[in-house]
Amino acid sequence: IPFFKTIPSLKQLAAVLLSVAGVFFIVLMKGNVELGYNVWGTLALLGAVISGALYNVLSKKSTLSFSAVEITYIMMWTGAIVFNGFELMRRVVNGSVGQMLVPLADGHVLLAMLYLGVLSSVLAFFLMNYMLSKMGASQTATYINLTTVVSIVAGVLLRGESFAWYQGVGAVMIVLGVWGSSYYGRAVATATLTQQSNVIAVETK
Repeated sequence: IPFFKTIPSLKQLAAVLLSVAGVFFIVLMKGNVELGYNVWGTLALLGAVISGALYNVLSKKSTLSFSAVEITYIMMWTGAIVFNGFELMRRVVNGSVGQMLVPLADGHVLLAMLYLGVLSSVLAFFLMNYMLSKMGASQTATYINLTTVVSIVAGVLLRGESFAWYQGVGAVMIVLGVWGSSYYGRAVATATLTQQSNVIAVETK
């Protein structure tokens, strides 16, 4: 809202809350939630949530000037330079620079690296940046809740896990929330564009 001057409608906000409630419903109904408290763990989770929110906002803002390909290209190169730089410094301190590339000789490690690097990083973030260029940041964030639905379906189909009724109810809540956020988000965006067009038309007269 502070960045793009857009205010979600009550229906859109209700849809977002419904999607989030679906995730919480599935987690709580599993009955394996631990209520223990750890300061560092809580701060880490809070930092992850804040970082994700800032990423959505800043990436959306960047799409006004750059394409999804350009944003993803800079992201990947920045991550490669920064994290490999840290690893290189660690190995310089430990005196093991010569062993830095040894794990790449293992086929399993190489396969996992390609999966994480190409599919889970380059492709995934490109699709995220592309979606942010076409939709609002709040709508895009709601789609992340679909990972819970995908996890349930993958567990049942690929791993033969059992399917509980509460998972079905939670999945429906998530899907309806995502649909509602997208549908009412488009309505808000259309109304905003119409208002802006009317203002421009008045100013040009």
